[in-house]
Amino acid sequence: MTALSLPLRSGGQRFQTQFGENVFDVSILYRDAEIGGGWYMDMSLTDGSASLLGMPLVEGADLLGQYQYLGWGHLWVLVDGGDIDITTYEGMSENVSLIWSDET
Repeated sequence: MTALSLPLRSGGQRFQTQFGENVFDVSILYRDAEIGGGWYMDMSLTDGSASLLGMPLVEGADLLGQYQYLGWGHLWVLVDGGDIDITTYEGMSENVSLIWSDET
């Protein structure tokens, strides 16, 4: 099993990362709305061949679980540090990480 922890930072962000054999462009942005607001992630293969857009960052769920046919592995949000509310703009901080694994 291969696992990778990717710490995030405060605010919206864009970066490139490798999960397994795939290299991704990743964008994390906040949508301010009373219904359906919160942090969302877009990820695309750098060659442009496939993209997943508008995935909500939900703690405790495999964000890639329903997309296993793509072979991109599994991705979770980990919040380390007590009473952090990841659904708020202020909730995105250095205490939030993405955890990727090639196995469940």
